[in-house]
Amino acid sequence: MFTGKEDHEITVEQAREQVRRWRDGKTARPGDPVCEFFSRSVLDKILAQPGCAGLRIYHGRNEKGQHTLVLVGSDTEGNNLTDVIAEEGWPCPPVCPISGHLD
Repeated sequence: MFTGKEDHEITVEQAREQVRRWRDGKTARPGDPVCEFFSRSVLDKILAQPGCAGLRIYHGRNEKGQHTLVLVGSDTEGNNLTDVIAEEGWPCPPVCPISGHLD
């Protein structure tokens, strides 16, 4: 199913358009973050799980009803690897990029 070498790259223009559609298309609720920051260390932990071929990113809402992202590893068969799961991303605002904004 997955090899871990799938190409998911897009241009910055494509990224900006997709982010704009999320924000302007009423998908995002007022107050939802523009983006979230996750440290390399947690990404490395997820990707270091035996058999991990990549990441799955789920949209969710935390206990306060705020939009959040939940990151989980996936193996080549498409199974979630749940030994390490990340959620506590740092939302923008207030922790926003200094440059390279996509919104």
